[in-house]
Amino acid sequence: MSKLVIFLNSIVKLCSLIQLPPTSITITEFYGIGGTATDNCNVFTISYQDVSNNGNCPETITRTYTVSDNCGNVTTCTQTINLIDTTPPTITCPPDDSMEACNADGIESLTTLPFSTALTTITSTQLIAAGGTASDNCAINEITYIDDSTGICPIDVVTRYFHSY
Repeated sequence: MSKLVIFLNSIVKLCSLIQLPPTSITITEFYGIGGTATDNCNVFTISYQDVSNNGNCPETITRTYTVSDNCGNVTTCTQTINLIDTTPPTITCPPDDSMEACNADGIESLTTLPFSTALTTITSTQLIAAGGTASDNCAINEITYIDDSTGICPIDVVTRYFHSY
């Protein structure tokens, strides 16, 4: 009679299924991830099938392991894997700059981004063109900026706030 025991509800900090092990594994690999498989004869094969909920932060994968022995007896168990990205993106703002003007109308010629008091979504390419960078261990979902203007001519300061998600 086959007996299979495996840890459940594992949390793995990965970004995609591509980084998970292959479909067929050895008994040594199975033991290495915390599973055990025993049989009164010999464990012949261990394989698994993944089913994803196609979620995004977290993504939940139900992995069903199948173990068979030399006589064709089969048993299964399931493992839940939660792919969680807990690492925030990093962003480097474009450098501070000064220009001569009485209003923010000409800011785009200096920074490549128009003045905006509304939250504005930009691409990574636009941020780089403005002199900034953003990166993430998985992927940048969104980059936004908003401008705040204080003072009156000739002392007008525009503060630009960038965020990456």
